[in-house]
Amino acid sequence: MNSFKLVSLLLSIFVHSATVNCDSNDPDYKATIEELIESRGFNYEKHYIETKDGYILGVYRLINPFVDQSSRSKLKPIVLQHGFLGVGSDFLINAPGGNAVPCNNSTDNYSLSKLNSTENNNLGFLLGNLCYDVWISNSRGNGYSRNHTTLNPDIDGEFWKFSIDELIAYDTPAVIDYILNQTGFSSLGWIGHSQGSMVMFGLLSERPEYSVKVKPFIALAPVFYVQHMKSFVRFAAKIPGILKLGRWVGGSFSASNLTYNIMKKVGCFSGRVELCDHTLFPFVGYDMGNTNTSRIEVYATKFGTTSSLWNLVHFGQNIKSGNFHKFDFGEAENERRYGQPIPPIYQLSKINSTSIAILHSKGDDLSDQEDVTQLIKDMQVPLLRNYLVPLPSWNHYDFLVAENCFQYINSVAIEILSTFYSI
Repeated sequence: MNSFKLVSLLLSIFVHSATVNCDSNDPDYKATIEELIESRGFNYEKHYIETKDGYILGVYRLINPFVDQSSRSKLKPIVLQHGFLGVGSDFLINAPGGNAVPCNNSTDNYSLSKLNSTENNNLGFLLGNLCYDVWISNSRGNGYSRNHTTLNPDIDGEFWKFSIDELIAYDTPAVIDYILNQTGFSSLGWIGHSQGSMVMFGLLSERPEYSVKVKPFIALAPVFYVQHMKSFVRFAAKIPGILKLGRWVGGSFSASNLTYNIMKKVGCFSGRVELCDHTLFPFVGYDMGNTNTSRIEVYATKFGTTSSLWNLVHFGQNIKSGNFHKFDFGEAENERRYGQPIPPIYQLSKINSTSIAILHSKGDDLSDQEDVTQLIKDMQVPLLRNYLVPLPSWNHYDFLVAENCFQYINSVAIEILSTFYSI
């Protein structure tokens, strides 16, 4: 397909997307993070974390009401970090239920059997019931982190001039240092999905000293190299001039309205629920056979918030280059910022952490096996765990919303945490 036809196709999809009303009776439909947490009987604290460049991040601390105040200070902090166009509630929406129960740090089969399957599938609630201090992070620009000390995201274009570099240099260390300061612990666990893992790989390569602060780092569907990613972004990045245009236009980027409108047209309008998931394919992968299709509408309202167009352009640049460079501003500006015409590369070989676990799958179209293999090779450190999901169909978003997510992902994550931490 040539570039003209591709652009025409994307435009026609956008223009013809229907606006059919397709409300859901699911109580989680359009629920906020606050509403999701409270609906399961948990409490929360909302913390506003200021980065060094003035962004204010909304981070939620999940509180199990059965844990008394004196005992809370002993719970190990774990950060859950969403991916590109994601939101913190991605870790809370897998299935209905998942109510708060008295904290029990045992992970044997008998103890886990007392937790119903929906609780096991929602990683955030599961960890809250296993005696962890769960912190749910939101990256700058999404609906829970649209604040700045001086900039207004609705009128100031400067607000949206950030790429993956800023998430690495500012957001990630700000969240880590704030939580460690609040809890008094010397280290925390970090579970990142997709771009939520990319930012940690970037931070550990740029600032290896953070390896003592992050123990363990569990990467779900890790994304770092993206040359083999099977996504519309990979093909769009090859359109001549498209990346320069995106860099010049800048501003915010949101797939939520487009995604949801297409979903309503293809799925709701036709009355065929099984077609709804097709609209998510360009963003989460092309095989969603493991997904609970009865909750597609819930997932669609949570997945696809807002980031910057530069963030998307940064992905495109790295797809085109075949490496993970810092943001490319053009030769002249690169010289001014980096002292060289080509942006520097994030050096994975500088990572010294031996507390990294990678959970990946062959069926992941966005975290391709060739790219994951290259990531592991270039880190040059022994992994805490290298786990390949034993289902060929397991795709990118299945790590969060598959019907059997506990069996294949969450159980592995808690096993890693339980052997790493002595709670």
